[in-house]
Amino acid sequence: MNERKDIPVDLELEPVVLLWPDELEAQAIREKREALENFKFLDVHTWSDHPEVNQFVDFIYAEHFKARKKVVQKRHLKVVLLDIYVTWCEVPNRVIAFSRNNNDYKAGSRYNELFISHLTIDIVDRLVEVGLIEQAKGFLDRNTGIGRLARIWATEKLVEEFRRARFGPLDIGSHPDRLTVILRNSQGEDEEDEDGRKRDIEYEPDDNTRRMSAVLADYNALLRRTFIDIPTLDERWISIQKGNEANTLAVSQRDKFVRRIFNRGSFACGGRFYGGWWQRCPKEWRGHIFIDDRPTNEIDFSGLHVVMLYAELGIPYWAVIGGDPYDVPALDFLENSAERRTAAKNLMLVLLNARTTNEAYSAFRNKAAAGTSAKAFTNDQLARLHGALADKHPRIADQFGADVGIRLMNLDSMISERVLTSFLVRGVPALSLHDSYIVPTGYESLLKEEMRKAFEGVMGGPLLGREAQALRENQVQVEVLLEKLMGWMPYDDVPGQKKDEENYLARAHPIRTDRYLHEWQNFKIWRDTNRDNL
Repeated sequence: MNERKDIPVDLELEPVVLLWPDELEAQAIREKREALENFKFLDVHTWSDHPEVNQFVDFIYAEHFKARKKVVQKRHLKVVLLDIYVTWCEVPNRVIAFSRNNNDYKAGSRYNELFISHLTIDIVDRLVEVGLIEQAKGFLDRNTGIGRLARIWATEKLVEEFRRARFGPLDIGSHPDRLTVILRNSQGEDEEDEDGRKRDIEYEPDDNTRRMSAVLADYNALLRRTFIDIPTLDERWISIQKGNEANTLAVSQRDKFVRRIFNRGSFACGGRFYGGWWQRCPKEWRGHIFIDDRPTNEIDFSGLHVVMLYAELGIPYWAVIGGDPYDVPALDFLENSAERRTAAKNLMLVLLNARTTNEAYSAFRNKAAAGTSAKAFTNDQLARLHGALADKHPRIADQFGADVGIRLMNLDSMISERVLTSFLVRGVPALSLHDSYIVPTGYESLLKEEMRKAFEGVMGGPLLGREAQALRENQVQVEVLLEKLMGWMPYDDVPGQKKDEENYLARAHPIRTDRYLHEWQNFKIWRDTNRDNL
């Protein structure tokens, strides 16, 4: 018998797993459910006046809507089509969640500049009817309060139209009149009301909101013409695993729109800068961000809210107190110094934001990562850690569990506005992460100086003292690494030289993937072509 030569004799074949019909059905249901959880919300501000975009929308309208008796606003169709398009471009397997509740479309609201109404539902139904999109309808269990919004996504028929389109995702942005100063009645950007929806509150603009809006308009214009990406990524997204949940972060040139969100119906609460994919980017990836093909550095205020509370008492923390604000003595359930510091920092943050200590303890456990010892800390253990923090900071201990965080956020948002504006007037993009900022390398010294000036301008007292911990660089400056490398002779035996070389090459000259190089080149062409309109 002749032996087959094309198959290695030692090849180990994967065992074939046979599933029963009910198992196959259960697997299909599970996969569909998981797919529906990879979603984004419909962005009713997606917009473009590009001529090719208008022709594309006109074509779909003429083919499928013009002969219908129902009134269809073409701008509704444009918003839905463009949001599906950019989602397909960025993360092809992502779906879009949207509401089928007429009450959720407030066409007369200042937050709905395009006056997008419940006609959106009719648009979706027609697009489903003609086979351009698919829809999984939502549900609400009124007994449990558990529900899910409807999901929509492009069919292959619509994808073929997208492939023939003569415009790209860079040609699509936000409507120029999109509101940038938001007033909400919930505490944080991601906090929801009892019915599961965030509430934006109507307000009359005044000189202050108009000033903030003008700053944000200029800032968003700068961000739109700035390329912000991670050069080592083969795809446009990062997979993020949080416990048992897997999420996808799109690294998108469209996701750079920034707003200020105020809370509790007051412009004295909150006001932080929200928006931009970098704010949702895990810390381990942020150090790889490039701005206009240039490496970056992130500098943060150490213990910002703690330092601010001392400043309100007229005490410059770093000059008078000093030391790590989260360094507390060992406890029998927290002997590891790194774990103890992390727990102390996390407890401090929730203590400043909570109304009561018990609320803070519950929040601490809720925020702790699954499987960590912190997740199981009892109230007694947290009370002991709380006591250690109070002993370390007796002057501000009365602020723990006193709901001061929302006021401190308002102050740190004022600091951020000063920092970002100082770079804006120079035409240099700085990215905000509330208590830290990302800038292109070479601007670290300027950023530190502007952070110091902004803190002292808002808080009325000095920031720096005898310690250099007040402002902390997350990475060694590229220029410092280069200076060290250039100072060595080839025959020198310098300890750590190889590691410094690796660090320098990884930061200043990383592997730029084909995807990154292609998008950077396209972005430069788009920016040069549209320079007069950006």
